[in-house]
Amino acid sequence: PPRSTLFPYTTLFRSTLDSRHRRTGDPGNLAAAVDAYRGALEATPAGRPEHAQYAANLGAMLSTRARVTGQLADFDAAADMLQAAVAATPAGSHERADRLENLANALSGRARRGREADLDQAIAAYQEAATLRRAGSPKRPVTMLNLGNALRGRYERGADPRDIDAAVAAHRDALSAPDRSPRYGVALGALAGDLFMRFGKPGQGADLDEAIGYARAALASLPPQGPDRVGVESLLATALWIRAIGSRDDTDAAAAAEHSRAAARQGLAALPEAAVTAGFNWSHMASRLGRWDEAAEGGEAALRGLQTLVSSQLTRPHQESWLTALGGVAAGTAYAHAAHGRGESAVLALEQGRSLLLTEVLERDRGLRALAAAGRTDLSDRLQHAAGRLQQARSEVPVQPAPLIRTLSQESSMSAGAGWTGPAPPTG
Repeated sequence: PPRSTLFPYTTLFRSTLDSRHRRTGDPGNLAAAVDAYRGALEATPAGRPEHAQYAANLGAMLSTRARVTGQLADFDAAADMLQAAVAATPAGSHERADRLENLANALSGRARRGREADLDQAIAAYQEAATLRRAGSPKRPVTMLNLGNALRGRYERGADPRDIDAAVAAHRDALSAPDRSPRYGVALGALAGDLFMRFGKPGQGADLDEAIGYARAALASLPPQGPDRVGVESLLATALWIRAIGSRDDTDAAAAAEHSRAAARQGLAALPEAAVTAGFNWSHMASRLGRWDEAAEGGEAALRGLQTLVSSQLTRPHQESWLTALGGVAAGTAYAHAAHGRGESAVLALEQGRSLLLTEVLERDRGLRALAAAGRTDLSDRLQHAAGRLQQARSEVPVQPAPLIRTLSQESSMSAGAGWTGPAPPTG
């Protein structure tokens, strides 16, 4: 039959592979979808209307695979495909907004891996997509959520106050739809993060209270086991600690401890980086209020998270970054135990930190050297590559623990999780 009559069926087949990957997480389905879209693109003459559509869908699939695997080559190919698809899409076409947003997602992903110049282009693409998605469009909330995340990312790099103000405005817009988006809770958390980051700037003194309110609303909206909860729990805890330090309000301090405990517990179950950050901030803030029992509990949670991280991250840069934090966490935990009259627990905390330094890393490093000495550099390389992939799966942007200790003014600049940058669905 003519190719034009097959188009709906081939598009449905590729979309089914993509949907199955989203449901099961099986990378084989994603790879098959990429191959199917690439085959369709190569078989379609450049002048046909379907060509731009196949290029757009292939670009979206490559961008999705790049976020899963971290392969920069996939981000590069996705950006090239989507730029070509956008260029081939008329300004008034309803498909242009989807293609712009997918392009922006690919550029944002590449910017997070060192191509910082891509972030400006990503923001411009999100802004054009937002202009095309008028108020009332069901896709507008996600576009505004992604735009706000990109603006906040640029603010974190350049500290231009206009960017954080624009991020606040974008995330407020993401919440303004009459029907709540499935990402409504994420948008609430993102807005809380913006306001918390802006807190302390001239004229923004009310942002802390508003950030606390939005973070609480986000937790009420997010599913109990959702992956976005841990970042919001940690943000809310830190905001409450800061407010308690300023007001000496025991109610805020007690609530902060409870949210710190929840963030650390969730982090230890799935994201040890989050447990380290939540536990350390918990310990540091509680110490400032003389709540030594809670300070010690937070420090112990951070040490457990560090133990998981150091034992699983075989790549030296990752190990060294976490080991930089280890000594300070162990010492702070020991001090809190001692201040609470638990000398034996203080010694154990110090010994735990030292044992991690002397055994976990050295033994693992020795094992890698033994593999190399036995001529099995292929296995040592594969092991280290797997460790890097594990780190990437846990957190798309590697967490840097070295600057955990902050002054009170710096504490007000800590933010929640990065939010969501999922792709617009393939068209067709």
